[in-house]
Order: sequence, then structure tokens, then C-alpha cells
Amino acid sequence: MNFGKGILIVFVLAGMMPLAFAGLSGPSPIPNPPNFYITTNATTLCKGQVNYIPITVTNKATTIGNPHSLNQTYTATVGPNPQMQNVVLSMADTKGFYSVGNGTVSLGNIGAGSSASAIVPVFVGANVSSLISAGISINYFYYTYYTDTEIRNVTLATQLCNQPLSVSITPGVLTAGNTQTLTVNITNNGATTLNGITMYVKFPNQYVAWLGNQQIAVNSLLPGETVSRNAQIFVSYNASDEFAANVSATFYNGTNLEQIYQNKEMLASGIINLTASSITLSPSIPTPGSIFSISFVLTNTGTSAASAVTATILPTNGFRYFGSDSIFVGSVGADSQTPVTLTLQAGNKTKDGQYSIPIRIDYLNTIRQNNSQSIQVPVILGAAATNATRFSGRTATGGGGSLFTIILILIVIALAYLLYKEKEKTGEHHKK
Repeated sequence: MNFGKGILIVFVLAGMMPLAFAGLSGPSPIPNPPNFYITTNATTLCKGQVNYIPITVTNKATTIGNPHSLNQTYTATVGPNPQMQNVVLSMADTKGFYSVGNGTVSLGNIGAGSSASAIVPVFVGANVSSLISAGISINYFYYTYYTDTEIRNVTLATQLCNQPLSVSITPGVLTAGNTQTLTVNITNNGATTLNGITMYVKFPNQYVAWLGNQQIAVNSLLPGETVSRNAQIFVSYNASDEFAANVSATFYNGTNLEQIYQNKEMLASGIINLTASSITLSPSIPTPGSIFSISFVLTNTGTSAASAVTATILPTNGFRYFGSDSIFVGSVGADSQTPVTLTLQAGNKTKDGQYSIPIRIDYLNTIRQNNSQSIQVPVILGAAATNATRFSGRTATGGGGSLFTIILILIVIALAYLLYKEKEKTGEHHKK
């Protein structure tokens, strides 16, 4: 065999058989490399954190023939393993899996039948899958003049572990078709100060637009401390009832870089604005003890439909509902209206006067949340309204009517006096 590099198929981690790439170099002919294997007792890695992975390299007692040979007549031989000299390990960077620091550790020399271990720090991304295939790169000399460089693949599980940084977003329910303030609350739940926090909150572009800088920066956060950052956003009229906000952040926990990646479920509901108009009473002036109805038109001037709308008469001294205290209206769509009529009875002992009857409007928004609002209906009861009208009439015409009456009386007196004088003259004429 006389070549610089070849490909070696190796067995990795007790029965796993992924492809590993090896490169041998040195003076020809190249002797058989040591027969070794790599193991780790790391079972699960934490996402978004620096993980310290223990790695053990074991140099077996015996070697195998050189499988790098392309000679088809090659025959395997067995002999003592050479010493592995100046062994250096590193983690081969893969997507979401990165070495920390200079990325290498030295194990020194490993003789035949011996093992050596080291701790390799790696950063595992917050959004990696639950299983990742990572490469362990090993480089060493043997017989002083020859080198071997290989990558052995290992499969590791990942999971979300307790992290010192937590994030919450308020409000949890956004209003579609409206500009509003979003508050991002950032809390340090750990025991050390967190530094250099850089965070992004991203929404689906078709639903939410940021009005300003999307990056949130916090220089430092003490243990147990919470800071809040406000941002202006616009929620589209056609925003889905439910969508996710993607929260990502990087920070330093002491000297270690850490990362979080979370999905926060958000809800959105359109604007519902119910108003009452054309309020009428029948009869228009109810009296004590009488039954009367209140009618009005309920209009939704918002951008979203209100469903399961119910109008309810609230308790009022001197009045009670007649029949049912509420009426089911149903759905009131955006830019639509519906009539509502409720019936009451005034108490027999209710005094005449002006009253206000409260009516509560309950409804569900598009995400089935309960909402309510109230309207006030003015009611003028009984003789008070009639007397008020009469009093108003006397006030408006009282002065003119009195003067007219006086003049009329004076005219009657004058006519009576003239009639009396005329009769008196007629009587004198007859005497003569």
C-alpha cells in the first residue's frame, strides 16, 4: 500500500455503524494504525446551553490489518497496538452544535490497553431537534512519524432544561385591526447575573407588523430581577385567531453563552363595539304599577362579529322585569344591527319621577371570551311627567293669560256699565 489518504469504515459506540472518515499520513509504507474506540456517557444534552461532554478514548491491546489498503489481495494481520501519541480531540461543528473556546482538548499519549478521558465543552442550539448526530474529531501520531485524523459520529438526545432566563408577553390577546402596546417581561430566575441579553420577538409577517426596532437589549439582569420593554405593533384586520410568537435570545450566564428559543401562543380578536340607538318606551309615559317595554336598536360598529349576544335587565329599585329578565339576541355581525325589546313593570308604590334603567349586554368575541357592557335607559314615570308638562305650560303662558283675563273682565265691566246707563236713560224717557 502506497498512498496518502484513504477511507475507513469504523464501528462507533457499541454497535452503531455510521461512516467515519480517516486520513493517514507519513512515510511509505504506512503501517497499521492503532485499533481504538471512542465512548461518552453523556445521554442527554440541554438545548440552548453550554454542555460539558465527557469523552473517553480507549486504545485496544491489539491491532488489525491496515484496512486503508486498496489492494484486493490484502490479508489482515493481528499484532500489538502501537501507542497513540499527542492525542487531540475536538467536536466537529454541525448545525446547532458548536465548539466552545478553542474547541480542542489534549489527552497526551494512550498506550495499548489504556484509556484517557477529557471534558469537551459544546454549545447546543435552542432549536435543535431531539436527536442530533455529532462528529468527534480525533488527531494523533503513532510510531512518531505517522498521523491519523478521523471523525467518529455519535448520536445524542437533547431536551429543554431549566434555564435562568424566562420571558412572558402581555397582552396575551391582541386586538385585530388595531395599533397597540406589546410588553415583553424578562426575568432572571437563576443565581448569577445574566449579561449581554439580546432578544427578538417575531410574529408572522402577514399578521403583525413591528412599529420600530425589533431588537430588545438588556445589559445585565440580577438574580430575581425583572425588566419590561414596550413596543408598538399593528395587528392586521385578517389576523388569525391563534398564532405563535417566536422568542429567541442569547445571553451570557457568567462566562458561558446561553440561548433560549420559545414559541408563545398568541390570540387575536377583532374590535367589537356595540351601541344602542333609537331607544323608545311603550307607553312613552308609564305609570306606577303599569307594564311597559323598552325597545332599542343594537348596532355593532366594530370589525368583528359578536356572538351569543344577550340583553339583561339589571335590578333597579321600584322596577322589576316582567316575564324573563333577559333576551337572547344571537349574533350581531360587523356593521350590522338588530332590534331588542325588554319588558318591565313599575311597582305600585314607585313614586313618580325620572329613573335610569341599566341593561347589560353580554357577548362572546371571536375567540369565545366573555365580554359585557352596559347601557342606561332613561324612564319618566307617571304623573311627574304630566305635571311637569303642565307646569311647563303655565310657565310659558302664565303672564300673558293673566293679562288677557284682566282685560276681558274690564271689558265685561265696561259693557255692563254701558248697558246699565242705557237702561237708565230709557227709564227716564218713559217717565216724561
